[in-house]
Amino acid sequence: VMCYESKDSPVASCCNVEFNFTKYLLLIWAALLALGVLVYLVVESAVVVKMVVMLVGPFVALYLLASTLTWRVFGPLTAAASPTNQGQALLASLLPYTIESWTWVYWVAMITAVILLPVFETFHRVLHVYYRSCLVHAYYHQGKDILLSDCGKVPACPSLLFGSTILMHRSDYDQAGSHSPFCMSTHHIGAPRTKYISTPASMSVGRAMSCSGAAVETALMTDLDSWAVRFWVLALNLMQGDWLRFDPNSAIKVNRGGMAQRILDLVPSLICLEVCYLFAMLAEGREASAAEHGHCEAARAYMGTSVAIVGIMFFATFFMPFCRPLMMFLQPSPVVRQLQMLLVATPVTEECPPYVYLGDGGLLENSGCLELLRRQAKTIIVMEAGDDPKMELITLRLLRKYAEAERLCSFFVYDDPRRGVEDAFVAYQEDSSRTYLHLGIRYGWGTSESAVGDL
Repeated sequence: VMCYESKDSPVASCCNVEFNFTKYLLLIWAALLALGVLVYLVVESAVVVKMVVMLVGPFVALYLLASTLTWRVFGPLTAAASPTNQGQALLASLLPYTIESWTWVYWVAMITAVILLPVFETFHRVLHVYYRSCLVHAYYHQGKDILLSDCGKVPACPSLLFGSTILMHRSDYDQAGSHSPFCMSTHHIGAPRTKYISTPASMSVGRAMSCSGAAVETALMTDLDSWAVRFWVLALNLMQGDWLRFDPNSAIKVNRGGMAQRILDLVPSLICLEVCYLFAMLAEGREASAAEHGHCEAARAYMGTSVAIVGIMFFATFFMPFCRPLMMFLQPSPVVRQLQMLLVATPVTEECPPYVYLGDGGLLENSGCLELLRRQAKTIIVMEAGDDPKMELITLRLLRKYAEAERLCSFFVYDDPRRGVEDAFVAYQEDSSRTYLHLGIRYGWGTSESAVGDL
């Protein structure tokens, strides 16, 4: 908007200078996305997709934020010189600035946030709940889910093991990645990195099954992990997995917890955030009345308090690993957990956080055999149908790598122990008539006494 004052009239006049910046920006974003998809289809490079989302994602957020700020800051200036009392518009010509439009937008946004904040986690679990419901109705009798712990009470039911992946935890700084295997079984859940606890009484088979198959965000946060990729995962709500309450020091409370435990954990941080919104709304109300009387001290005090609480919570998020009570207070908040995920602020603690995020376990170890090797099972039969079009035995080689890295066992050729395992792999790959591969397992590492099994 250009404003000027003519010689004949002391009243300022305004004329609109049309330049649809939003249209051209959207065209640039669409072109970048199309280019990224095209290059990915041609060269199948994940790096290209990562670069595109890093360019487009931040620009989208930055543009929306800058548009809102300029609308609020420059709106009163352009409206004061306008005969219609309308300032510059929000997002091209969507909403011209007036006192009434700003008040309406502000109060609708704040009241909506206050109402939705207690159910914030529910919205982020929509995809997980839908995915779990589909699995339950597809594979369970009469579409009814069952508890994982109840399966252990039925002698005819086998011991169920669900492999999953922790996506947001490291036990020390020497670990290369923030993801590691996690197991959910009939009797216990956990991993070497987090230790083990008894299976919570509220843990259902459907929930374990859906976490074990949550491949969307797991693939993105392991193969293409960056804050830009996580921005899109959160913005598009691609959360097939779920946050699990995991606290070895209060296993009894967890076992009896369920949804009541999650609500109880949420209350302290929820009160702080609701107070922030309350002070922000009081500041706006005081500002409106202070405009008439010229006293803005109360409005500034309310807004300063709100900003201070948000700032303290934000910076305290990065210091939670150094203070266990602070982690117990803040980490159960879904807002804090989403902030940690967005900023790639992975908790590095010897003791597991109250909540861990679980995704697809097949992207780390797809055979399901690793957990049986940890239990030194005598006979293991694996029917593996992973994505291996060139018959490179990717899953088996990864299993061997993980088992030797943890010093669980070593493998040998069952028919001829003198033969090298890699030689047996190559022979199996070259012989298309063979339908299975039989290996021996030697449990133990660095000891003369060992148990033997079959794979």
